[in-house]
Amino acid sequence: MTSTNSTSSELEAIFADGRRQLAICNACRYCAGYCPVWPAMERRGQFSVGDLEQLANLCHDCRDCYTACMYTPPHEFNLNPPKLFTQIREDTYDRYIWPHRIPAALRGFTGLSLVFLVSVAVLVALGLLTGAPDWLTTSSGDIYHVFGHLSLIAVMSFALIYSLAVTITGLRRFWKAIRTEDSTFSNGVAWGKTVADILALRNMTGGAEGCSYIENHPTLARKVGHQFLMFGFLGTFLATCSAAIQQYCLGMLPPYPPLSVPFILGCLGGTAAVIGAVTLLIIKPKADATLSTREMSKADHGLLGGLLVLMLTGFLVTMLRYTPAFPATLILHLSTILTAFLVFPRTKFVHLFFRAIAIYQDNVEVQAHLSRLQTSGK
Repeated sequence: MTSTNSTSSELEAIFADGRRQLAICNACRYCAGYCPVWPAMERRGQFSVGDLEQLANLCHDCRDCYTACMYTPPHEFNLNPPKLFTQIREDTYDRYIWPHRIPAALRGFTGLSLVFLVSVAVLVALGLLTGAPDWLTTSSGDIYHVFGHLSLIAVMSFALIYSLAVTITGLRRFWKAIRTEDSTFSNGVAWGKTVADILALRNMTGGAEGCSYIENHPTLARKVGHQFLMFGFLGTFLATCSAAIQQYCLGMLPPYPPLSVPFILGCLGGTAAVIGAVTLLIIKPKADATLSTREMSKADHGLLGGLLVLMLTGFLVTMLRYTPAFPATLILHLSTILTAFLVFPRTKFVHLFFRAIAIYQDNVEVQAHLSRLQTSGK
């Protein structure tokens, strides 16, 4: 859980410098073909706070613009769009996700540890109150032998609904801040393209050679790592959905055998997510630290580390589900999930949703721009 807690004067200085930098970029336009950020910038003559937030979240931090720019330090123009957009994204998450400011004791590793310990205590209490007499030593592999079915669903659902409500509320406020007058949230064509852009990570290609992320040299490693992580996480989500279908629609209760859909999707998805997370963790130290901030770097490592723990504890449960260690590993894994549910609005995980809305808004703008061109050409 991170919070930049920047003062209003610091934020005003960041946005003022953002207007200065983008005015220079708008006059130069050398990077126009690199990613959708620059055409979106060109469609704007001036930059409101909402405009800067839109551009910052549309940016995928490929950094090709920085390596191509002739006005970066030590030039007197001192342009650094990657760091500028990172600072604005940090403020975006803090500005729109409630609570806007969190106590120091609940930030960072201390706050995360506290939430995790509370989650462990809640699940242990749940096992004591609703589990079978041998809930702490069973080797049945049956989750509902350790916890009561409805009780477990209630606890996990409460945490998930809370975080979704907080996140959706923040996203609605963000959408209102960045949308243009003719933008609606129900443009099916724009949403279809947005989903395709996200799945292909279209904005993470830069100048077609990949992100200039590792020692400022272009490579596709960052994009590939993200795709492994994204599709792996999606695989584990589909595994959970398939398990729910088997349980509630087909009457097939866990544990599921190795050749079942939930087991296969979970293993494939978990493996891909681990590969992606490890790849990105290896890449991170090789990136130029001057193009980001310390807070965002910590948030990146926190997200990747958290997802890695989530996947590895899931594998641990699978491997030990028919041993007496099953209840303990299950509590460990579910505590990790419960912690993730409770804290994800205050982590880098929300960048996925903010970025999706920024991409959608950009697709709406492009669609409207092309429509105007066609109309004027008739």
